[in-house]
Amino acid sequence: MKKRVFRIMGFVFLITGAVFLINSFSSLTGFVIIEKVSRNVSSIASLIFVFISVLLFIVSQKPKKLEKIVLISKQARERSKKDVRVKQNMKKYADEIRLIFGDSLHRPQEIVGNFHVSPRSKAKGGIRVAWHRKIDKEQGKEIIYIDDFLYHINNRDYVDFWNRKASRGEITLDDYEFEES
Repeated sequence: MKKRVFRIMGFVFLITGAVFLINSFSSLTGFVIIEKVSRNVSSIASLIFVFISVLLFIVSQKPKKLEKIVLISKQARERSKKDVRVKQNMKKYADEIRLIFGDSLHRPQEIVGNFHVSPRSKAKGGIRVAWHRKIDKEQGKEIIYIDDFLYHINNRDYVDFWNRKASRGEITLDDYEFEES
């Protein structure tokens, strides 16, 4: 809504600037709007109004969307091949990755060490996806790194006691390898 108001104000300032510009050439065209305004003042006013309208148009532009990329770590791929429970739930892990990809900022998550962990209820398989993201504004990319596929082995702990190790800093972002394809 705010961007629309800025765009409308931009048009108003542009038209006002055009009127002042035409007024500055009143002796040539015979188009006099404001008789007492001198040619210089009218020219300066037209430039100011046009400049303001350009600024308002720029502000009202939609922000450039970042290209989203998902990279899955070598460790997560290995776990998906070797761990029977992960292998059986790959569709649920893929669904969770799609949800993270869709809106990583608002996806329910807990922070464990340097990782975001997206929880899914027991009704949805009780799976966990450990991930983190980086934004590269220069290249216009948001990269979502899927670090590991996890699940609870008891009420508190994840497979391989991953949550305890990550909380103590024994598992860090540097422990995961990614390949861009």
